[in-house]
Amino acid sequence: VKFAVNTNLGMVLTKTGEILPLTQKSSAFTQIPAEIQGQVRDIALSDESMAAVLDDGSVQVWGSNVKGTLDVPEFDKMKRAYSF
Repeated sequence: VKFAVNTNLGMVLTKTGEILPLTQKSSAFTQIPAEIQGQVRDIALSDESMAAVLDDGSVQVWGSNVKGTLDVPEFDKMKRAYSF
């Protein structure tokens, strides 16, 4: 079990790989993509977006797109940018 929080909301990652919001209020954050439930390994939450690392290593993000926070770089570009 893992918790992620921002200034307005908390989320829980369960042992079964599902994300549960700690609120009943609907928002861009609580619109968790149904197709990822049960496949999540890790989560992160900011004031603008939510991110999940899936079993296959891919990253899904959702929330508001303030400051381009939903733009996930392609892995190959990241690998080149951070290779030593």
